[in-house]
Amino acid sequence: MFHDDSERDLMNAHMPHRMVVGESRLVLTDETTAAKNVQIVAFAVRDACRHDNELFKLKHRNNGLHTIESTREGAKILRAVTQQLPAIEELIPDNVFIPFVEQLRKQLNLNPELREIPANLRGVIGHEAVMVHQWLTELVQTLRSNIRCENFQRELHNRSKQTQKNHREGIRYIDRIFKKCSKVVVIRLDLVTGGESPENRGITQTVDLKQARAEFAKFLRHLRETFPLLGYLRELEYGLHTGYHFHMLIFVNGRLKRDGVRIAQSLGEHWKNVITEGRGRYWNCNDRPKDYERFALGMTLRKDLLKRKVLIDKVLDYLTRKRFWMRLEGVKKTFGKGQLESSRRAPA
Repeated sequence: MFHDDSERDLMNAHMPHRMVVGESRLVLTDETTAAKNVQIVAFAVRDACRHDNELFKLKHRNNGLHTIESTREGAKILRAVTQQLPAIEELIPDNVFIPFVEQLRKQLNLNPELREIPANLRGVIGHEAVMVHQWLTELVQTLRSNIRCENFQRELHNRSKQTQKNHREGIRYIDRIFKKCSKVVVIRLDLVTGGESPENRGITQTVDLKQARAEFAKFLRHLRETFPLLGYLRELEYGLHTGYHFHMLIFVNGRLKRDGVRIAQSLGEHWKNVITEGRGRYWNCNDRPKDYERFALGMTLRKDLLKRKVLIDKVLDYLTRKRFWMRLEGVKKTFGKGQLESSRRAPA
């Protein structure tokens, strides 16, 4: 089902997920859960297509009150159909997902009756059980047929190839940064154009893609004018509650500036209060790093190869791997890198 080990590794690794909803604290929302469910649904479809076993069995009763029993893998498909995929479509709109998920979406769109199946099959009896069993059985058969075909394998391979290409480009970019400058302040900053507040569930204010890009361009101008920038990497994403948002990895000349936490806070406050006029929000990863980030952010020396390895394996991976699972529909390039700044501002 996979072309090489790298595709298998991408599937088996945890999908990176962190939705930003406040500059002072990280709040997990339904959108976060939906993003995690993309991987869960993909696994459910993949596992169901690895063999030809029956996932749903119709139990005939003499009194006509037939029932349906499902295997463990069948139960996962049922959850994907009735709960997880609908939440994904609602909370992460305008995205194209990994081919396993897209195949399931396609079948649900072609057969809308599948969306009417109850999440719990215990209450499905008699003639309804016969009908629902047929729907689910045909769904699994179609998924298996489509996923085993060459076109699907090619599509999965192309997505994996693009993800790996972005990661390699990021590695080369970071290496060039450290060749240019021996002391680098590494900053992880997330910028949100709008979305949901923890106190008020639902969409608050958001902007379209054109405005999001325009505001991000203003942010980059401010970044270049205010700090000794060496370069940056960014990934553009979209969610219902967060709107368009940018995950950034910023590199500042460590010979001229040292405090990554303050730099990130200054940039975040400018984004929030000036560029978006109070609508936007940010997450300063340098101020509240996860365990792996603690060893990769802030002041980093060229000779500190271990810290640079963590930066590539964990932090860069976060920016590049998510495209394997989902990407904005109609936007060819969501991952980008800045032009390396002049050595005049980046003495070694």
